[in-house]
Amino acid sequence: MAIAGEAGAASKSSGEEAVAPGDGRPIVVTGRDPRGTVPTDVPPLVEIDEDQIAALAASTIGELLRLLSGEAGNAPLVLVNGKRIASLSSIDAFAPEAVRRIEILPEELALRYGFPGDRKVLNLILRERFGAVTTEGQLGAATEGGRGIYRGDLGYARVVSSRRWSLSGFLERRDSLDEAQRSIPRGEGRFRTLLSQSDRARIGASWAMESDAGVSFDLASTLDVRTTEGRTGSVGPPEDMRALKQSSRSRSLGLAASASGMLEEWTWFGRAALDHFADRNRFDRAEGVSVARETARDTTTLAEAELVLSGDLASLPAGAIYADIAMTAGHERTEGRSSIAGAAPRTAARSTFGAEFGLSLPLLGGELDPGVGSLVGELRYGLSDPSDFAALESHSAGFTWRPARPVRLRALWSRDESAPGVSDLAAPLEVIPNVRVYDFVTGQTVDVERIEGGNPLLAPSLERRFAATLSITPLFVRDLRFEASYRRSRGSNAVGRVAIPSEEFAAAYPGRFLRDPAGRLLRIDTRPVNFYRRDRDSLAWSLNFSRTFLPPSMGDDTIDAVSRRFDRLRGGGALLLGISHTIALRDELQSFAHLPVIDYLDGSAGANPRHRVSADASYRRNGLGGALDLQWESRSTVRDALQADGTRGSLRYPALARIGFKAFVDLGERFPPEPRYRWSEGLRVSIEIDNLFNARRTVRDASGATPRALLPAYLDPEGRAVRLRIRKLF
Repeated sequence: MAIAGEAGAASKSSGEEAVAPGDGRPIVVTGRDPRGTVPTDVPPLVEIDEDQIAALAASTIGELLRLLSGEAGNAPLVLVNGKRIASLSSIDAFAPEAVRRIEILPEELALRYGFPGDRKVLNLILRERFGAVTTEGQLGAATEGGRGIYRGDLGYARVVSSRRWSLSGFLERRDSLDEAQRSIPRGEGRFRTLLSQSDRARIGASWAMESDAGVSFDLASTLDVRTTEGRTGSVGPPEDMRALKQSSRSRSLGLAASASGMLEEWTWFGRAALDHFADRNRFDRAEGVSVARETARDTTTLAEAELVLSGDLASLPAGAIYADIAMTAGHERTEGRSSIAGAAPRTAARSTFGAEFGLSLPLLGGELDPGVGSLVGELRYGLSDPSDFAALESHSAGFTWRPARPVRLRALWSRDESAPGVSDLAAPLEVIPNVRVYDFVTGQTVDVERIEGGNPLLAPSLERRFAATLSITPLFVRDLRFEASYRRSRGSNAVGRVAIPSEEFAAAYPGRFLRDPAGRLLRIDTRPVNFYRRDRDSLAWSLNFSRTFLPPSMGDDTIDAVSRRFDRLRGGGALLLGISHTIALRDELQSFAHLPVIDYLDGSAGANPRHRVSADASYRRNGLGGALDLQWESRSTVRDALQADGTRGSLRYPALARIGFKAFVDLGERFPPEPRYRWSEGLRVSIEIDNLFNARRTVRDASGATPRALLPAYLDPEGRAVRLRIRKLF
């Protein structure tokens, strides 16, 4: 009606004769899709408005996306105003206040952007105009002492219609935490750190625009530097003991650019990216009473490019056939060097060319509607040719059935061949001393040397997956959403690491575990290997509810008087609730075809919990808000584990529940809208508590004792931590 009114007004202003009512002449109304939406008939699964975004109290869009990961599934495809971006770094530093609305769209729409239909699509719709300088300071610490956290952020972002740009950076330090700051019997005090000191600095810049011809451009760059320092024990006589130090420094530089537009009826998207990583690790080894310092360095350069064409291919009675063609090219090179005697330099390089073709086929619906809803099938085939391996294939097939408007059933089968990562092939040799582990073979806690690095003998892997998802939106009441899914994965030649000194791994890889004549473990080789098979099955369900509370009705003059920047009105608010439950049905590994299966759900060492529950609640109104987050894992047991006294029994890992708490106040909505309180506009103060009740898992063996390497202070050194965050937008 609003559109029709605007059309009528425009007609009168141009001097056209008004149409008399009831004369039988047709009236044509032309409209456009709302700005920034994805051009599709498929409705969003979820729409999150600005009040609900404010209730999450995120400082950046990057933090906002992490908070929404449970709602959108793992690693969703992120769009901005309905279009792909060069990289997440082109938008993640923006303030969440720049977002007008978020659409979470179903997996089948990922096909329109050159991706398999195995991830949801998250579309950020930005405001027409936005500009702000953002500052934030964080100060935190563990309540048991040690591990201070200090961070400062500064950013600038601006959106003007179809243009946007940003410049941001932060500095962060986390103090070390050593055994002297925790209750560890017979500990090494300040000579062994439970958590290393870490420092990080990051700067980023981005720019994007859309030309008058409808071509969009996006550029992003980041520079990230991280350092860590820790101690792994001591060497020397008691009167002159020295710490064995371990440190690392990593630097990464990322550049990405993309462009997109229309070619007649087809949409095209092109992207190019260059990433460079340089890592240096230093570690001390004891040689008698002296110290030998070793160094390992590796550099990796990755260049990649892609071109995607997508659009309607043909028409069927049920709708249009949608097709996409993606072509990719990439080159990756890794060089690794180590000062350890006998460790030769390693270099691995790979050039890869690939292509994918996907089809979305409407089978029922439209003119072909027998009354059972719409049915859309999909097919996808990909071929990649890495220079160091034979050509690899991937293909998938699936369907989406909507028997009624709120119900959606989706199934997808896929088969993917993949080459091992270049870094897994050529990472430099490292020997980390005094790593404390629990030896399941002897039932003892020992300090060992851990070998890390690459394995040039790795082979490609194959994974077959099946996923089925049922979504009901809404369920019973408005704003309540239900989703249930079943996932199955079968892996062959899967790449993994032999990190647990279990009896199964000791039998399969005897050369990976070095022991002295008495059987005491001295060294573990954790370099990657190919496992014969890796199988996982899971069942998950989730319920999510969101509701926005509109402010009390006021006249226009009053609204103008009390309206704040970013269009949030006093008296409004939002409530978000969510709960999800994942049940592991199968979690098995088989090292070689002739060896027994390792069952991580039925007593094998490295046992995993069968049940995981995640629940969260966020509420905000009148500038006051809070959030609770619960993560719960069921108990697990290692059966027939050898105890330190030579007997056998169970090693029990009890259930664990961790609760996070957040409380915040937006001062600009608490003070009267008067010039003297202008300083409070955009100012938010929040308190966050991780692990509110300081819950830690206490592992018990058959006698009720806790093995030394499995003490709570080793499994969770930090415990409860409190942070104060002060954020201001100018």
